[in-house]
Amino acid sequence: MGLYYGGIVMWYLRKNIFFSPECLENSNIKYALIFNPQLGIFYQKEAEIFLNKNFKPIGCSGIFCLLER
Repeated sequence: MGLYYGGIVMWYLRKNIFFSPECLENSNIKYALIFNPQLGIFYQKEAEIFLNKNFKPIGCSGIFCLLER
């Protein structure tokens, strides 16, 4: 069981969000918010998937990292 931040993020951005891996098929997506890869192997693999889809890291703060395409 994990925490769900989607509702908070959508409220703050006032936009709908997309989830991995479906979001990677949408070429209109310019930014991705992922969990920091330092949190474990699963998150490292998830970050690799985004990097392989032409996302570049902007920076990390705490448990989140922001990527840009």
